[in-house]
Amino acid sequence: MTGIITNAGFRDIFEIARGDLPRGSMYDFRYVRPPLLVRRRHTVGVPGRIDHRGKVVQELDHDAVIEAGRILTERGVDSVAVCFLHSYANAEHEKAAKSILAKAFPHLSVSVSVDLVREYREYERTSTAVADAYIRPILGRYLTDLEDRLREGGLDGSFLIMRSAGGAMTSEIARVSPLLTVFSGPAGGIAGTISLGEATGRSSLISFDVGGTSLDACVIVDGAPTEVYEAEIESLPIRIPVFDIRTIGAGGSTAATARTVSSKCHESSGLVAQEPPSSSIRLTCQLAGGSPLGTERDRRCHDPVAYRWVVTNTDGPYPGTDRTEAGVRLSEASPGGDGGTRSRGCGGRGVARRRLPIVRFSRS
Repeated sequence: MTGIITNAGFRDIFEIARGDLPRGSMYDFRYVRPPLLVRRRHTVGVPGRIDHRGKVVQELDHDAVIEAGRILTERGVDSVAVCFLHSYANAEHEKAAKSILAKAFPHLSVSVSVDLVREYREYERTSTAVADAYIRPILGRYLTDLEDRLREGGLDGSFLIMRSAGGAMTSEIARVSPLLTVFSGPAGGIAGTISLGEATGRSSLISFDVGGTSLDACVIVDGAPTEVYEAEIESLPIRIPVFDIRTIGAGGSTAATARTVSSKCHESSGLVAQEPPSSSIRLTCQLAGGSPLGTERDRRCHDPVAYRWVVTNTDGPYPGTDRTEAGVRLSEASPGGDGGTRSRGCGGRGVARRRLPIVRFSRS
């Protein structure tokens, strides 16, 4: 469970956020905000203030920091994000709070915003610190267990983890900076696309990654992928360097069903694009066992250029629905054709999209 320690009087920064809706849900009256990673009762404010020039206006109350740590640990919190106003200009208070908490509560995992991003905008710094605090203990336990098992199995080489902006890092760094791994899967696909381009003499490409739950595109120009310094996970902004990966459609495990449900789905003529667990979908071009109508990957694998459904499996169709019709309707929930892929992937980048070949692959 994750908590937040911030300035007294500002404990609602994370909950208020920017006060707007995600771009794709601006006119959706049924939009429901995803649950926050931190409950309000797990956010505690402490006295202490630094102004925008980095001047200490009010000294940090060390006893209040200890009391905040006690309150949070008694409520079951095992990881804390510390973010104070204007700490980008002066990190003194955040570093002091980290030191105090480490001594008083050695079992408590502490993430401070200045270790991750030293930029103004309190909400973005808070959300970045919260995301780091949320996944740090989970990823730390996972990597420790995985490495121990690998060593027991005879691994005597380096244990490296892919970074979100390409390259690799040791497991020790990944435990300390878990946010650098959040987009490592798509980053690996982009690295593979670059290698393929080098092998075929093409330096400018568009990677077309059909993942388990989303379809992601990234523009590669002269052998280098475009980069950004802010990403989003479930509308939660995270300030880290990542490849400029744009989600442009449904993933390979998105299944078509013949019933209409009320959820975060694309409704099309009575059919809904749903996302079952990726583990239940086989990486083949056969119909998935849990979906009589098939999945997005089925459609793309059979005819990835025309984006039309080609049925080779002869199992009985879903009652009242022809599989070809289902495939066409599923297409409506996804970007259509190479033109749509290039347009969404290159939009706003000043890249002549018609000249870029598309490399399609699936990681899941």
